[in-house]
Amino acid sequence: MALMNATNGWSIFLSAAAAAGAGVAAWAAVYPTSEIFGPAVHHTLDASTIALTFDDGPNPACTPQLLTLLERYGASATFFLVGRFARACPELVREISDRGHTLGNHTETHPNLAWMPAWRIAEELQACQDSIFRGLRCGPEAVPFCMRPPFGYRGPQLWSAVRSAGLSSVTMWSLGSYDWRHHSAPRLIERLGAVSKRSGANLKSATEGQRRDATAGSNEPKEKRGGEIVLLHDGNFRQQGAQREHLLAGLEHWLPRWRDAGFEFVTMSQLIEPRQSARS
Repeated sequence: MALMNATNGWSIFLSAAAAAGAGVAAWAAVYPTSEIFGPAVHHTLDASTIALTFDDGPNPACTPQLLTLLERYGASATFFLVGRFARACPELVREISDRGHTLGNHTETHPNLAWMPAWRIAEELQACQDSIFRGLRCGPEAVPFCMRPPFGYRGPQLWSAVRSAGLSSVTMWSLGSYDWRHHSAPRLIERLGAVSKRSGANLKSATEGQRRDATAGSNEPKEKRGGEIVLLHDGNFRQQGAQREHLLAGLEHWLPRWRDAGFEFVTMSQLIEPRQSARS
């Protein structure tokens, strides 16, 4: 009886351990700020900056208007392009790059990468690189160096695939807008208001900390509080031509307010190069 109880106890323990391990793996696969499966960029370098990122384009029904809107308010952004859409709209790939925005790799067909073998992920990434390069009139320096996994799903095999495809960074996000789920402009404006409130709190906290350090005459290194990387969508991965009026309305509302509050808009090129220089 004692042996049976002990055996049952070990079975329960092992089952619980397996369940806990599965839970950790699931969290690591989907949580945007997790780095269990490799390094990822999920915040800006300091609280005075916001990085706007757009997935699932280029989309002729939205991207041109979005580019005009961003230019009106002097906002630079990062566009994570789906390769098959980039091949269909090379002129939009060129326009995004020519207007000074950063291009990112969002795979060729937008699959779930979590359980895909590394060699297939590398094929998806390389195909997307090739599709984007075909649309560019400038040199290879404009080809993406960073990628974002579709749906944010990752696995432990992702980083080897990223390196195999010649990419150097995985970009996630700190705040999602859920603009893919809710297609109401007022709801998106409200959600982006939370983005603004959280970023503003970080900026205020960092500024007050610097003021206290200056008053105290401290020579200690200052803690940097990162700003938000915001996940948005200028397209729909299922098909081109998705209507995104709620996105344009939300940004029309918030871009001037963020600018007037003192935030600077940064791209992944501006964020990742300083990090890489610091490591080398």
